[in-house]
Amino acid sequence: MLYLLLKNFFSQSESLVSKTPQNFSDLENIFNSSDGQRTINWLRMLKKQQSSIYAIQIHFYGDWDTLQKTLMWLKNQGINKPIEIWEIAKHYPKNFDENIYAEETAKLLIILLARVLN
Repeated sequence: MLYLLLKNFFSQSESLVSKTPQNFSDLENIFNSSDGQRTINWLRMLKKQQSSIYAIQIHFYGDWDTLQKTLMWLKNQGINKPIEIWEIAKHYPKNFDENIYAEETAKLLIILLARVLN
């Protein structure tokens, strides 16, 4: 789980990007922060209110190799609604290799297509 948090949540969250944990103590401090508590409360509310929603919409901007694990983690948290991904890509710095970006975007889309066909 720490790997998924580091690769996705902390590296992409505007409010937490500067707080990427280096050890368990850092992670504990982040989850005890107001941003961390807001995220934990959101997940609790989401689980509790599932009967009033049709699907969960997420925007994924992480690494392709963590997408499947992230979706499985959501399911393992008790989220039993369909997951809709409306935006999918990876954040890149201003100067990046377009070929690598294209390859990684294709991998993300293939993973999603495989989930639909499964």
